Amino acid sequence: MPPDAAKTSNYNTAAQVAAFNANVVKASRRAGNRYLDGCEKIVEEVIALQRNLADKSQSETIKTLTATGVDVTRQITSSYTTAARALIS
Repeated sequence: MPPDAAKTSNYNTAAQVAAFNANVVKASRRAGNRYLDGCEKIVEEVIALQRNLADKSQSETIKTLTATGVDVTRQITSSYTTAARALIS
């Protein structure tokens, strides 16, 4: 193999590895975002269930406590997913 051919071969291999790595990173980001979307959806479903149960309660105290808990849960989830999305972007 001529010396120039070896350099070209090494360059092509390095370029292929770099392209592969870029594709892996891109796929990982997509998977991470889908995971976070799923987490947010689950939390919203749990929150909706909690609100539904609280609304059926006769006690205003339970309704108020549940509303406060729901708000805290929503804020924590939002903070968590925002920070996680920043890390994977």
